[in-house]
Amino acid sequence: MELRNDRGAQALRIEEIERAEKGADYPEVTKLCRIITADTRTVLVDQALVNRIESRDRAQFPSWREIMQNSVQIWSSRLKSGDWPLKPIGLGEELWAWTGRNYNGFLGYMADIIPLLKASKTGCDVL
Repeated sequence: MELRNDRGAQALRIEEIERAEKGADYPEVTKLCRIITADTRTVLVDQALVNRIESRDRAQFPSWREIMQNSVQIWSSRLKSGDWPLKPIGLGEELWAWTGRNYNGFLGYMADIIPLLKASKTGCDVL
C-alpha cells in the first residue's frame, strides 16, 4: 500500500514546478528546472515568450516547458559584464531575455556574439 502511494522524487519535483508555475514564480521554476548546477542563468531566446512574461498578464504566462524549450543557459559572469545583448526580466535576476537580433537555430546566441568578439579584437566591425 505504501509503495503504491509513493510517487517518488521525480513526481514531487514535477508538482513543485507546476505549483511555482501556477504562482508565476519564474525564478523558482528556473531553479527547479536547472539541470546544469554551475553558476548560470536561464536566458529566453524567443521574443514572443519574453513579451508574454513582460505583459504581466497571468493568462499569457508560458508554461515551464515553453521556458525550457525556448531558453539557453549562460554563465552569470557574462550577464553582469554588460557586453552582451541581455536584459533581466521578471523578479530578481534569475530569468533573462536575449535582446540580440541574430539568434538562430544553428549558431544560437553566438550569431550575435561572434561579431562582437571580432570587433573587440580588430577595434571595429559591421554589426
